[in-house]
Amino acid sequence: MLRVKNTDDFRNNDLDVNSNLNCERDIFLEAVLRNGLSLAHASEHIKNDKLVVLAAIRQNPHSLEHASDDLKNEKEIVLAAVGQKGDSLKFASESLKNDKEVVLTALNNEGLALEFASDNLQSDPEVIACAICSINHNLNDSR
Repeated sequence: MLRVKNTDDFRNNDLDVNSNLNCERDIFLEAVLRNGLSLAHASEHIKNDKLVVLAAIRQNPHSLEHASDDLKNEKEIVLAAVGQKGDSLKFASESLKNDKEVVLTALNNEGLALEFASDNLQSDPEVIACAICSINHNLNDSR
């Protein structure tokens, strides 16, 4: 039978773990504010931290690639990425690649992001029209 002599030892260890996690969060929050892609070097715990991931996405929408699978399936997170750079859709979950709002948001920025939408939405007339309008708009802007 295992007997615990001093429960204070466990409480102190819990405080150390929480302190270390907060320190790691602060370090990565600062890092992603400078370079969103530094999220690639974070622990899984940090890659699942909504605040850190949103900060990374604001700095570089392609940092969505390094977010946890759970956050790649969160509409708010993915919309933040595709709202800036449509081709970030390639890093979204399959479920959100089939979400019309997410796909249309991506296409408004980058018509060629259509290739990352689900097969179902790639054949949707409204989605196709949005992609064509976006491509035409970008072509006219480049002239």
